Amino acid sequence: NRFSCLLAPPSGTGDLISVDILTIARKAETISPTKFACSEVVRQIVSPASSRAGASTPKLVKEIETISIYDVGNGIDDNNIA
Repeated sequence: NRFSCLLAPPSGTGDLISVDILTIARKAETISPTKFACSEVVRQIVSPASSRAGASTPKLVKEIETISIYDVGNGIDDNNIA
């Protein structure tokens, strides 16, 4: 329920960026016999990698909610991969 990584700028110059994504909530519910919905709320924390050890550099914090609706299929056919 946690994903952490370091990102480098595309140019390869500049400071590394630390990104942490923490799952806060997760929920699934049936909509119909052939459909269900899933929602997830995550907290994204972005900061310079050099500030991970308790420096006072401000962190950018964002909460993100995604909702996906899925159809229950019957397996593999010409239109579905799986």
